[in-house]
Amino acid sequence: MNKTYSWEDKMYLLRKEVAQILRVSSGTLANWASEGRGPYFCRMEGKVCYPTSQLKAYLQKHNLG
Repeated sequence: MNKTYSWEDKMYLLRKEVAQILRVSSGTLANWASEGRGPYFCRMEGKVCYPTSQLKAYLQKHNLG
């Protein structure tokens, strides 16, 4: 039986995945990060990653989820 996974099943998301969820461009997320805005992110192996738990909290705080 195949199970369909959603983004909520992952521990971390890449910038392009978060951009799709928030319906903004990856560039907008990068700009927000440089301004200290947007959801919390970290760097792992040179990639910008967003912990799913932090993204959920961001969505709730901003009534987006």
